[in-house]
Amino acid sequence: MRAFRVIYLALLVGMLSVNVTSAASPIRQLTSAVDSSNLRPTWSADGKRIAYQSNRDGSYHIYVMNANGSDTKQISSGADTDDRHPAWSPDGSSIAVDSGDATHREIWIIDVGSQRRTQVTKTGAIASFTSCSPEGLCIA
Repeated sequence: MRAFRVIYLALLVGMLSVNVTSAASPIRQLTSAVDSSNLRPTWSADGKRIAYQSNRDGSYHIYVMNANGSDTKQISSGADTDDRHPAWSPDGSSIAVDSGDATHREIWIIDVGSQRRTQVTKTGAIASFTSCSPEGLCIA
């Protein structure tokens, strides 16, 4: 009788853990990469868009898509441009990135609508991993 209780308890615990796991894991793949990497996703403050870096055309560039994976747009480009580590402004109008090569990286702001770039730093060294304050000021 004791062996039956142990088996029954083990089955009950197993069923409960399966239900918790499946309920807590609505994972969806939003990008597909055959010969490239899609990295460093970051949510816009309103939760409606995701920015990420991808090297699908060689160098890393910044892409923006809706939260469900639709309407993907490349917002940075150029063979001599390597943009990484996107960080949204609080109002969602721009994205801060670091851009450059292995020895020199500077901070740039990209306007999401117009794709216009504005250089923020001129260190001549490595400036990387930006973040934006709640007031909208981006700092490295």
